[in-house]
Amino acid sequence: MKLISSGLIALSVLFIVFSCGNARKMTDEVTEIPTFNLGDTVEVSLKAMALCADDLDLFIQFDSLITDSRCPLKANCIWAGNAKVEIGVNYKKLKESIQLDTDKSMVTEKSVFGYTIKLINVMPYPGTPNSENTTKSIRICVKKDA
Repeated sequence: MKLISSGLIALSVLFIVFSCGNARKMTDEVTEIPTFNLGDTVEVSLKAMALCADDLDLFIQFDSLITDSRCPLKANCIWAGNAKVEIGVNYKKLKESIQLDTDKSMVTEKSVFGYTIKLINVMPYPGTPNSENTTKSIRICVKKDA
């Protein structure tokens, strides 16, 4: 019985030691969060976020590319198509998700928490070289509402 409990204690100690080592390795990795100023255009990669330098309570995150039906380069299409994205807007520990479109006849900008977020572009454009292997990103402009 003592042998079993000694073995369990030894396994527990080893687990804790290795867990702490793994946690340390994870915390040694530094992820830079891009910042932007109000009125400037900022690029945000899929599943990444950007911090507003003018208001440190405001974060913008590119959550998902919902659909991308834009006409590929060098293709003849009836219409230009549309890319729809979901963006998370975080302000003072509150979060609201918004959906924006690239098609100018649809919703290209929305106001939330006193800021207007405008979708400028979704990259890469369909049909560009290596577009299937390139990380998706958006260009947005954020302005303070008057």
